[in-house]
Amino acid sequence: MTEENSNPFSFSCFTKPEHTAFLCFGNLDRSDDAIGLLIARDLKNLFPHVFSEEFDDPIGELLMILEDESIECITVIDACDLKAENGSVIVSSNIKVAESRLSTHTIPIKQLIELIHNEGKEFVFIGVQVYNVEFMGEMSEEVLKAKEKILSWFVKENQ
Repeated sequence: MTEENSNPFSFSCFTKPEHTAFLCFGNLDRSDDAIGLLIARDLKNLFPHVFSEEFDDPIGELLMILEDESIECITVIDACDLKAENGSVIVSSNIKVAESRLSTHTIPIKQLIELIHNEGKEFVFIGVQVYNVEFMGEMSEEVLKAKEKILSWFVKENQ
């Protein structure tokens, strides 16, 4: 696993996920690129503020999220290209890392992060190294394992 921060629990979203809004991106038709959406499906059952391109317009929800005083952290989850081992995970609050790694082209990530910081909220990017993005292909085993690892960070604290 590749991590910008060797202790993901130093970010408030890991220690207080009930005060976190999750913005999850991906494409279900592109194999491993669906990772953010699959994570969102599981997180939606546990936390009130999970927005996914599959069911929502996460960016459209942003104004509500920014105005919600109970939200302390906004976490973006997406597939990315880390030039690393398949299924590697990056956890970072670094704007430059998120800008260079985020695979979703419909989101102006720099402006999103600026809005988040202007509201005094923490930003965290969780990216998973994809292996296979072929149309209608199978998800790789490594990416599915990364999904389980990421979910365990949030689920074990809330069961």
